[in-house]
Amino acid sequence: RGDANALATRLTEDAVLFAPGMGEVRGRTAIEQAGRQMFSQLRVTNFRILSEELDICGDTAYELTTYSETLQPTGAASNDVRGRYLIVWRRGIDGTWRVHRNLFNFDVGAGH
Repeated sequence: RGDANALATRLTEDAVLFAPGMGEVRGRTAIEQAGRQMFSQLRVTNFRILSEELDICGDTAYELTTYSETLQPTGAASNDVRGRYLIVWRRGIDGTWRVHRNLFNFDVGAGH
């Protein structure tokens, strides 16, 4: 939906995003702002995640996934992208699982 606010609600307060081509982004507010900027410049469609591994250890979980998406920059041709995520989840005192650390990259040869 391109909703940076909705994205932020799925993060811990001190979440960290490690994305290709940009320095680490620390904190829910900073990640929300980065998302808002990204969504203003491109549209993401056909987003799919395939979870490959999920290990839960108390209130922390580690998930390894592959993903694919189509990126449509404003005024440019769309681009299909594939890659991998390593996500660290934390369960809050309210019982909700939120992203605590998110590291992702693009597959070699995936059009990015």
